[in-house]
Amino acid sequence: MRAALVCVGFLLFVSPLFSSTPPVVEVIRPLLAASTELELPEVDDDTPSPQDYLGYSIGDRFTFHHRILDYMEHLAAASDRVMVQPYGESWEGRPLTLVVISSPDNLGRLDEIRANAQRLADGETLDAETLENQPAIVWLAFAVHGNESSVAEVAMPTAYLIAASQGTWSGAEDDPTRLDLDDLVVIIDPMVNPDGRERYVHGFLDRRGLRADPYADSYEHQESWPGGRTNHYSVDLNRDWPWQTQIESRHRLEVYRAWEPQVYVDYHEMGSTATYYFPPAADPVHDFYDDEAMAWFDVFGRGNAAVFDQLGWTYYIREDFDLYYPGYGDTYPTLRGSVGMTYEMAGGGRAGSDLQLADGRRLTLADRVARHTATAIATVGTAARHHRELIDTFAERRRTRTVPIRSYLWSADQAEATEMARLFDRHGIHVGQLAAATTLQVSMLGGDSPVERQLPAGTWVADTDQPLGELLAMLIEPPPALDEAWVAEQRERIETGGFLEFFDISAWSLPMAYNVETWVVEGVIEAPDTDDFTHRGERGTGRVGSLVPPQGLASWALLGHLAKHDIAMRWLREPLTLSHGDGGSRAYPAGTVFLPRQEGLADALALAHSRGFGDQGSADVHAVDTSWTEEGVSLGSGSVTPVIPTRIGLLVGEGVNPYSAGTLWHLFDVLAPGFDFHRLDASLLGRFDLDDFDVLIMPDGRWSQALGSSGGDLLTNWVEGG
Repeated sequence: MRAALVCVGFLLFVSPLFSSTPPVVEVIRPLLAASTELELPEVDDDTPSPQDYLGYSIGDRFTFHHRILDYMEHLAAASDRVMVQPYGESWEGRPLTLVVISSPDNLGRLDEIRANAQRLADGETLDAETLENQPAIVWLAFAVHGNESSVAEVAMPTAYLIAASQGTWSGAEDDPTRLDLDDLVVIIDPMVNPDGRERYVHGFLDRRGLRADPYADSYEHQESWPGGRTNHYSVDLNRDWPWQTQIESRHRLEVYRAWEPQVYVDYHEMGSTATYYFPPAADPVHDFYDDEAMAWFDVFGRGNAAVFDQLGWTYYIREDFDLYYPGYGDTYPTLRGSVGMTYEMAGGGRAGSDLQLADGRRLTLADRVARHTATAIATVGTAARHHRELIDTFAERRRTRTVPIRSYLWSADQAEATEMARLFDRHGIHVGQLAAATTLQVSMLGGDSPVERQLPAGTWVADTDQPLGELLAMLIEPPPALDEAWVAEQRERIETGGFLEFFDISAWSLPMAYNVETWVVEGVIEAPDTDDFTHRGERGTGRVGSLVPPQGLASWALLGHLAKHDIAMRWLREPLTLSHGDGGSRAYPAGTVFLPRQEGLADALALAHSRGFGDQGSADVHAVDTSWTEEGVSLGSGSVTPVIPTRIGLLVGEGVNPYSAGTLWHLFDVLAPGFDFHRLDASLLGRFDLDDFDVLIMPDGRWSQALGSSGGDLLTNWVEGG
């Protein structure tokens, strides 16, 4: 008991806790002894605790990202149960890191464990001996939202308690309270979104005085724009799982696929007036989440509940957090066969380190850390007791299909067609291409009337008869209609002043997002798998110049590149048809860009072709040897208008929606760089000459707040001035 008190003493403090429980000694006793769900072990005195290393107790203050990683490295150096593995960098260059905790034997054979996890994920059946020696993989992900600020702190005591625990902690049938690390590999991602977390912490410390001010409306509890929830480009990483637009999401998915965990927990904070949430989830639940997944939510929920009930901590289930949109840290892993769960603690961006609630209670950083640490240990314990069943369930869910077996096809000549195929491949979904032109009875995605259609060779094909068939169907199909009775109930709640019982996103479909025409065929259409998603495009310069038809982001990326190299351009205000040297003719729509022959054009196109512009690939560029057109205006017509270099300003700052502004920033900074683009603080319009800009982009926002009266007048005068 003395050693155990040392073990958790840094977690809790001699002050009344959030739920008005007794002081720390009275709380630790049931935490240690009364709950079979959270039987904390004695600890190894030679294993450094966070308190020993940092010089302060967890919950006393916020810990910077680099200090959290420093502690994890220090822990790994002192313990043969811990390894630290970098897996990438954020946009701002901060390390993204996994902390892997298991028995020394397991750490010595991680390649074998990962290989077996991959075989299970691919739908293979392992032999009995291999399966018996395969540990379950539990992934605890912290701080995907940077201003949910207690969450990153939890990674340290969780790692310490597992690494320093003494005794066998085995999952033996005769002692279900012990945990054997031979049965588990625990992966901790201390900070999924380090850029947002550091932005929040630095901002909070800038606003705080020597002592915390618990008054909810005080300055220290007000985040400044754009807030710390999102990443560098103000993108919510907890919505980006399907789309993979951000570098953090891509690194995370790559390393996730390398491990394929059986349990994935995404740690969050919610509004400060709430208590604590863990599954089972609220309605609506998408049809693709099977009964086995739902049963595991109940198992882990009850494991957490037992701990909280013993400690007198309140919580809730089956409210607020639905299982509908496939892009959260619970829904997406569940579609991959894992038990994906969201845990939410009261707090959020306004909680700071000490907050006075309206009913007189105090919510401290220590309170929030304690509760999240409790569910982390409870979850690991529950997974240990059920490690064999978790592996069996994961393997069965990756082997069997719960969705109709059908194929999706989209022609490769559409803008973004290859990009959509590449995205499916990034998720691990098998994608192929027709080896020859094929005539099929197909239905338009979302339609119900089959038609005969010839699909050319190279048409992309993906079918649901594969281990990630449910994920494919979820991402590609329009979501099912919500239950009418549930919708009517929600409408009544809103009309009577209540709150909508739905989290946020109710509609999605990758083909619709990419504007790619997609066809559906029942059954499997054979198409060789491909791992070549590189579209280098046709590159041609003729005696007259080149034409670049609209090709989605690929052509925007190319034009930005050409603008950067001072290439003169013109654009077609009307369509035309033009003969080419091969004897054929091509039709070009309005919006096609004409690149007249000029010095540097061939070199600039060659450079663009070699770079490929990342996901966008190189756009097709057609050589032109004549201005004579078969139909429409000629290339020398006044309707082929010069493209004037355009100076673009994006208005940002307080009052502007950071999500909208961040998406546009990411577009011009990452997806289509090269344009003369600048971000401008909307509140400072009077400090610079608006005539320096041809275009001002105004994202969503509260513009009366963002501009003020003088800014509004300046903007009006600028528009009226032409």
